[in-house]
Amino acid sequence: MNDIAPGLGLRLKLAMKNSGMTQTSLAKALNISQSAIQRCISGRNYLEFKNIVKAAQILNVSLDWLANGNGNGTYDAQDTIGMNNTPIHLSLIHI
Repeated sequence: MNDIAPGLGLRLKLAMKNSGMTQTSLAKALNISQSAIQRCISGRNYLEFKNIVKAAQILNVSLDWLANGNGNGTYDAQDTIGMNNTPIHLSLIHI
């Protein structure tokens, strides 16, 4: 399991509420099951990192905030993987 900061589920739930998305609509956008979203929100499991990245983009929040709780949650255009080949620096996976 990825070493994601505690509270991912709470931040995901808050971002969904603020964006007006349901578990079902986010799951459909991520092409995963609604139960995977529910398990993440309840803290029983994490989303795959690629889905955390996509969720941040869909929910219009900062990836660093969603994954780590850093910052205020507002989306930053520099917080996008692959944009203009600009790397982002995250401290959420220990290799």
